[in-house]
Amino acid sequence: MGFYVMTRMIGQMLGIANNPADVYHGVELFTTTMKTVSVLVPRLDLLAQTSWLLYGATVTPDYFYALAQTVAFIFVILIAALIDLARRQF
Repeated sequence: MGFYVMTRMIGQMLGIANNPADVYHGVELFTTTMKTVSVLVPRLDLLAQTSWLLYGATVTPDYFYALAQTVAFIFVILIAALIDLARRQF
């Protein structure tokens, strides 16, 4: 559940990390950490966007991103289900 929430919130965290108005100490560490995490975590927040469905894809990679995120989400759910199944004692 935590991984799912993180994948849905990664876009907001990147937006906060890339805010040029931040002048607080430690922002550079947070920005670097979030950029590193975003490379490893799929951005499932983009999966919920429907603008490309309503208005059409502006470029071909829009379809690729939607497909890649769908595959990533299925993979995460499948791994979680397999781990849960392996831990069950019948």
